[in-house]
Amino acid sequence: MNKLKLLIPLISMIYQAQGLILFSQEISQDFSAIRSLEVNPKSAKLDNPFAYSQTVAMAKLSNGQIIDATRSVNVVVHGDAVKISRSGLVEPVKNGSSILHFELNGHKASLSVEVSGQEEKFNPDYVRDIMPVVSRMGCNQGTCHGSKDGRNGFKLSLRGYDPIYDIRAFTDDLGARRVNVAAPDSSLLLLKATAAVPHEGGQLTKENSNYYNIVRQWIAGGAKLDLSTPKVQSIEVFPKNPVVEKIGSKQQIRVVATFIDGYKRDVTKESFVQSSNTEVAEPEKDSHSLISTIRRGEAPILIRYEGNYAATTVTVMGDRSGFVWEEPKSNNKIDELVASKWERMKIKPSGLCDDYEFVRRVYLDLTGLPPSAQALEHFVSDHRPQKIKRDDLIDTLVGSDEYIDHWTNKWADLLQVNRKFLGQDGAKGLREWIKMQVKINKPYDEFVRNIITATGSNKENPPASYYKVLREPTELLENTTHLFLATRFNCNKCHDHPFERWTQDQYYELAAYFAQFELKRDPASGKNNIGGTAVEGAKPLYELVSDKNEGEIIHDRTKEISPPSFPYSAGENLDRPKINTRRGELADWITAPDNQYFASSYVNRLWGYMLGTGIIEPLDDIRAGNPPSNPELLKYLENEFIQSKFNVQHILRLICKSRTYQLSIETNKWNNDDSTNFSHGKARRLPAEVLYDAIHVSLGAQPNFPGVPAGTRAAQLPDVGIKLPDGFLDNAGRPVRESACECERSSGLQLGPIMALVSGPTVGNAISDPKNILPKLIESSDDDKKVINEIFLRLLSRPADEEELAASLAMLDAVDKDHENMVRKVQEREAFLKEETLKAEKEREEKIAQAKKSLNDYKAGIEEREAKLNKEQADRIAAADKAVKDFEATIPQKVSEWAKANSTDSSWEVINPIGFNTSNGSKLELENDSSLFASGKNGIGNYRIYATTAIDNITGVRIEAIPDQRLPKGGPGRASDGNFVLTEFDVHASSVQKKEDWNVVKLWTFDEGDDGWGKPNQAHIAIEKGVLKIDSKGNDPSVTASINAPAGTFMVDLKAEFPGQGKAHTQLFWTTKKDPNISEERSTRLTLPRGKKGWQNYRLFFQTDSELTSIRFDPIDDKNVVYIDAMRVNRADTPKLEKFALENAKANHSQENYKVTTAVDGKRDQDKNGWAIHPKSNTELMATFEVKDQPKIEGRRLLRFDLEHRYQGKDFSLGRFRISITSSPKPINFGLPGNIDSIIAKAENERTESEIAEITKYYRENNGDLKKLQEALANAKKPRPADPKIAELEGGVKEAEKPIPEDYKLARLKKDAGLSEQQKNQKRLTAAQDIAWAIINTPAFLFNR
Repeated sequence: MNKLKLLIPLISMIYQAQGLILFSQEISQDFSAIRSLEVNPKSAKLDNPFAYSQTVAMAKLSNGQIIDATRSVNVVVHGDAVKISRSGLVEPVKNGSSILHFELNGHKASLSVEVSGQEEKFNPDYVRDIMPVVSRMGCNQGTCHGSKDGRNGFKLSLRGYDPIYDIRAFTDDLGARRVNVAAPDSSLLLLKATAAVPHEGGQLTKENSNYYNIVRQWIAGGAKLDLSTPKVQSIEVFPKNPVVEKIGSKQQIRVVATFIDGYKRDVTKESFVQSSNTEVAEPEKDSHSLISTIRRGEAPILIRYEGNYAATTVTVMGDRSGFVWEEPKSNNKIDELVASKWERMKIKPSGLCDDYEFVRRVYLDLTGLPPSAQALEHFVSDHRPQKIKRDDLIDTLVGSDEYIDHWTNKWADLLQVNRKFLGQDGAKGLREWIKMQVKINKPYDEFVRNIITATGSNKENPPASYYKVLREPTELLENTTHLFLATRFNCNKCHDHPFERWTQDQYYELAAYFAQFELKRDPASGKNNIGGTAVEGAKPLYELVSDKNEGEIIHDRTKEISPPSFPYSAGENLDRPKINTRRGELADWITAPDNQYFASSYVNRLWGYMLGTGIIEPLDDIRAGNPPSNPELLKYLENEFIQSKFNVQHILRLICKSRTYQLSIETNKWNNDDSTNFSHGKARRLPAEVLYDAIHVSLGAQPNFPGVPAGTRAAQLPDVGIKLPDGFLDNAGRPVRESACECERSSGLQLGPIMALVSGPTVGNAISDPKNILPKLIESSDDDKKVINEIFLRLLSRPADEEELAASLAMLDAVDKDHENMVRKVQEREAFLKEETLKAEKEREEKIAQAKKSLNDYKAGIEEREAKLNKEQADRIAAADKAVKDFEATIPQKVSEWAKANSTDSSWEVINPIGFNTSNGSKLELENDSSLFASGKNGIGNYRIYATTAIDNITGVRIEAIPDQRLPKGGPGRASDGNFVLTEFDVHASSVQKKEDWNVVKLWTFDEGDDGWGKPNQAHIAIEKGVLKIDSKGNDPSVTASINAPAGTFMVDLKAEFPGQGKAHTQLFWTTKKDPNISEERSTRLTLPRGKKGWQNYRLFFQTDSELTSIRFDPIDDKNVVYIDAMRVNRADTPKLEKFALENAKANHSQENYKVTTAVDGKRDQDKNGWAIHPKSNTELMATFEVKDQPKIEGRRLLRFDLEHRYQGKDFSLGRFRISITSSPKPINFGLPGNIDSIIAKAENERTESEIAEITKYYRENNGDLKKLQEALANAKKPRPADPKIAELEGGVKEAEKPIPEDYKLARLKKDAGLSEQQKNQKRLTAAQDIAWAIINTPAFLFNR
């Protein structure tokens, strides 16, 4: 507890939190210092009864301030043609002219107004007059009838973007009730708007209001639509970027629309006004053209009217009394442009950060890693001018290896490097490509162009992965404009953009540039796919991207083809070669130097990455309603980017070398409320990967991510599919990489991530890593202050201050005090329990003595009875033992009789394999009983066995599954429970080649050297007296020789000697022109005993379907020697193999849902198909298959057996098995095991001693009478049932002997004391770990400051 109390103040000392709340009530304006008065407009023409003009009066004060006086001026109207409201709205009264005189504190201004059209009939136009009114009343908004499905059966186009659709909706539906031309006042359009009939939207206007009358006159005039009516071309807002000096004051704005025929109209009332920063200023609810101010700052204001947009920024200055502008120093043009805005906003910037803060900041921003203590001390001790050494450090870091990893990771986020879309290899390939582009500082326009125009396989050309992630033209359009132009085109897919100039037509016209490309499966994928669900099919691992000459986009509204067209002109780059495809045209347009969004969007990202806030914020959201906070600065960076030929490193150097970037986070009274003008540094929470790497690099701990080499940093991970068990990176805000939006990365500090950081294993493991820097720091110095300072330097890139040193030293002292306190608590608890413990121990001893006495007394009382029962049992054992021995004496005679009796069963011939191989990498070995044993690799695949036979009419085939202790659970299968699944069993046959069919391909006698066998692996070869000696030097020796022969059947004769003991496993591999790699699928083996003296002859057999190119001889599988006198390769043409038809499959046991009949049904399903044997996995089982049809072959036949294992569990292949064939008449039976069958087939006098012993062993193990006698003997020997009373009394003794349970509280205290003892023994390391933990969990570490 004491330690925790000490940790808290240490964390508190390091923690620095800043906050400011500004709020003020509305106040009145002081116009006593007015110097002039201006009114906008100076003249106006009102040409119809519904025309108006909003005036804006601005007063200029002696200090240069200009403030809104619209609601404060006195107005005198000369002439009776107009009237004016208190808010400054001028409306017509009758034809004529009037002059309005505005006066304020003796200063005057005037407005002349001409009024006409008041006596003539006014015919409202739907496009020019009705659409703005319907929009202003809200009828066609997204919350009302402009929603996707409309409201209450009535739908309008959103914000009136489709007037034809709207006219039909008004006039064609409900039998002219919505618009009643004959009785306009009965039109539902008017009745609902005035709430004369129930209306869910409430009352929108009043009867006889201007809006009511203008709509009524349009209805009365026939409710017509004239599509030739000139539309609005642009709108303009007045005043431009007004400054409101006092918080709580209001600002009137005026909006004027210009039509394509040059006509101008005041549309202030019908315009929509929205604030992008409602904390600073927002439109009033009842008078939206009047802006209320709330706090100091800047509020971008977006004005929208009939699909046109204008923007202005309302600056709320607030009380700056006492502010005196002092021109700050500048390092480059950036500082000058930023300072210009500071002067305008009356902001005093902070001073420069110190060297410690600068080094940490620039390292983390440019490389994603903190500086080493050595690098930090070297920089701080450098006495060169500050600007020079800082510039040098920036130049060193930009382009470094760490810089490359850091910025590669940023682009991996934006390009969605994610195995979910690309697979592990595809994601890795794309990341490596990005890394190379960052490394060579690829010009940004070329980088983007390479992505947009990418073709070919995404394996060979990774930027083509862009089209693998985003597969549809519309997805590509939305992502590309968002990523490379920072514009949001997704909002204008279904209708014109509600807050921007982009139209629905432009959406489909731009999407058309992605309509003529296609994706095809890359053969390099093989059978590998990615993903796949019940809804969406799997995609190939790799795909080929190519352009094509067809493919169009169909407009969702018109259902017609949308021709490709750009939404605005961007000029051309004549220095760049043309790519004559639609994607090539798009790439040219996007990356053109004159594209107003391309360069500016990326320099804004870079600025935001480095300073924590973009010039436009969010970084990827450029729009009219979100203007740059410093347009001049953004334009300068854009021009620098273009003039440097899109050199990213140039822009980063420019930003980092500015004083603006290097300002301290400490604020003053003139900038503590600034969040957009870069007048002080901004504390930014470290991104997830940077945070993880900073912890491990600072501590010198080794990162450990699953699936990648130890030491791989978070910024170096191939993709987001690699996760930590505790979810550290995800909790800390790592993006999921499923979109290009900057919003995917979280930089907040919510409770979940904080708790994961504080209590999770990631931090704990890094701190407790015995190989980290903390033990080395402790060993390197006895000076505690020096060690503490070193920890601070490593983690915070600065030394500890005096308070921090004192708190850290107190933690060191607390280790001893904590231990003393813990030991004292243990002693106090023991003393408290001492008397009770002595009493309990005495009671325990008394209970033990009593329990033992009761037991002994009872045993004495039953002694005579027990003696009698013991004698009876001995007699039973003697009788049963005699019966067993009497039976065993007759076993030889019984075996002879049994063998004769069983000779009438189906006669089975065990095949003797001459060749075998596998396709799943398993190794097959031939056992002495002609069975095959599988070892090594396991998995889905095929066993192939070759044998010959003289039987000309095979009626059945048998497979014996043989248990073996070398296999799991001693079963016959290789699954973990000893099971197997034989999916399919096939038999083929062909004729055996005659002697004259064989030709010698190659003969080695080794009389003249190694003759081509000079390629040993893990072996040494020598020629001694015409003999090839192979001396093993490893666990997998082999020798290889080249050979050329056409495809066919090959027989290799070997004359060799294998000295030594045990078995020799001789294996022959071969390669072909078609398959040049060594594989178990192209191999065959012989298992033979070592130690035979003299030369022995051996034969190996195999077939190829392509030209033979080499053979590899693996003579031994351990360190030993083999001698080869000669080797001959014979070849014959391979006769055609024909398939047996098998039926009537039977087994003496089949697992439920895995019947043996499914092993010959021709299906190869991965589940519930094939023969399996659970739960009898440790029993020798058999399966037989009758032959329905077989090939007509004369003479000796070559047989090929294929055993396929396709079960989805992968490891369910046979482990040991034997195959037999029979010609016995059908129906065939299982018969005896093959080894027993072959012995009893011999005459009794021809059996060897070992064969007699083998069949005797089988008889003994399977004779029922003997088993009964043995069971009787075993039962007789079983101990008699224990006397329950004795068991009860013995249990009483054990219960009494149980130790007295330890007090749970004392046990816990002792455990804590033990841990405390360990910490005491290494208290300096414990304190160092505690200090590191405390620092890591402070904002000073979590934030880049």
